[in-house]
Amino acid sequence: MSKFAKQAMASMEGVEVFPLISLLIFFSFFMLLGLYVWKRDKQFYNKMSELPLNNDQTQD
Repeated sequence: MSKFAKQAMASMEGVEVFPLISLLIFFSFFMLLGLYVWKRDKQFYNKMSELPLNNDQTQD
């Protein structure tokens, strides 16, 4: 980090909160994404996995 950026960050009040907020956003995003994938219908994944093997050009 440059000397200017270090001085600017040190002079800001409450700057120590930003890493915590970014960690919470990162963690919650991936938890929600994992929950979405886990709750998705298993038939959907079976259908998607067979798509490359189908020879017909029409898609549902």
